[in-house]
Amino acid sequence: MLDLFNTSEMMMLGLVLFSSFWIFLFNYRQDNKDKYSGHGWLILLDLIINMGMSATGYLLISIVFTNVPQLAAYESYRSQMVSTTNHQKVKRSRKEVR
Repeated sequence: MLDLFNTSEMMMLGLVLFSSFWIFLFNYRQDNKDKYSGHGWLILLDLIINMGMSATGYLLISIVFTNVPQLAAYESYRSQMVSTTNHQKVKRSRKEVR
């Protein structure tokens, strides 16, 4: 559960939210502006619902697939990615101290 807040998970969640936002913008493009005029609060509600469903879906997939026994063979790759990210953070913090 603590792995949800590491850098790679946050980057993936950001990517999911970013893509969800652009898909949302495609739904309300300029050629349909007459259809949606005067309903700004519904459009904002739709944005919140869409991004919430995207984030919830990603978190569900992330939590479920970290507990699959067949993925144990790939755990070293995942931990290597996390340790590489942490190593890069240490390098940056050392440079900032100097």
